[in-house]
Amino acid sequence: MEHAFAPDFYVVGAAKAGTTALRSWLSAHPDVFLPTTAEPGHFACVGTDPRPADGLFDAQSVLRMTPDARDYAALYAPANGRMTGDCSSVYLHSLDAAQRIAAARPDARIIILLRNPTDRAYAQYRQHIRAGLEPIRDFRAAVYAESNRLKTGWSWAHAYTGASVYAPKIARFQQHFPHEQILFLRHEDLRDRPQVAWVQVLTHLGLSPCPLPARSQTQMPHPQPGPVQNLLNRVISSQLRAGFVRALAASARPVPPLTLSTRVELSALFAPDLRRTAALTGLDLSDWLRPPAHQTCLDQLREHFDGRGPHGTIGQTKFAA
Repeated sequence: MEHAFAPDFYVVGAAKAGTTALRSWLSAHPDVFLPTTAEPGHFACVGTDPRPADGLFDAQSVLRMTPDARDYAALYAPANGRMTGDCSSVYLHSLDAAQRIAAARPDARIIILLRNPTDRAYAQYRQHIRAGLEPIRDFRAAVYAESNRLKTGWSWAHAYTGASVYAPKIARFQQHFPHEQILFLRHEDLRDRPQVAWVQVLTHLGLSPCPLPARSQTQMPHPQPGPVQNLLNRVISSQLRAGFVRALAASARPVPPLTLSTRVELSALFAPDLRRTAALTGLDLSDWLRPPAHQTCLDQLREHFDGRGPHGTIGQTKFAA
């Protein structure tokens, strides 16, 4: 499959691990061009209908998906020789994205952000509750609903634990890209050591030194939709209106908490994958493997307040752990 355009680098996820923050940093670098369309996800949805076959989904995120190669290339028309990038967290979960990116751009630089899988799963659930995209008001029950939901065509973003299993997804990218082309960062790196993480990103991409931008400098303009997006806008307008109503209703209700018992259960579930992920990436993930009861009060406060950035959804495309 031929692609009309393939950017220089890709921030491929994981969702809720800091991709929105990193995109805002990169967009402020004078030598980088990122399209105003956040998470176009072209290499995960090329030639397909990006709408999920069933279930609730974020219609605005679907509108940003760019399955048409010409529309995707048009997003980068204003680049004017700058380094180009695509920040789409859907790529880490797609069965096809790594191979497609490698075929179109074998020298591409890849950045993969990871987060404690239990925290990532709960952050995703919490965002869905606030957006009116999750009808189950108990996190553990929503986790147990994953399998049946995916069988009927719900968005991959509703696979709260499935999207937090990293090793098989990382292995797909390592199968197609040499290790020196992939940078792994932890969510904590961006949150607690942003200056250090920023230097690592600049070095990995071969970019000139640039101060870490202030938050006020990283606001992205609203995208101008292409023809495919205009068509989808007409088709999805009713879902958008329904989504606003759901979000307003959901915002008036508290988000169900992540209980210690559920954290313990999920930590045990994720432990084997985390050990494999550590081996594949070379990252020290020992603190993520630590028994949940040993968390400090500060950690618990952080998990409650961080990770609220938006991200996209996609359906009717092949996904797996």
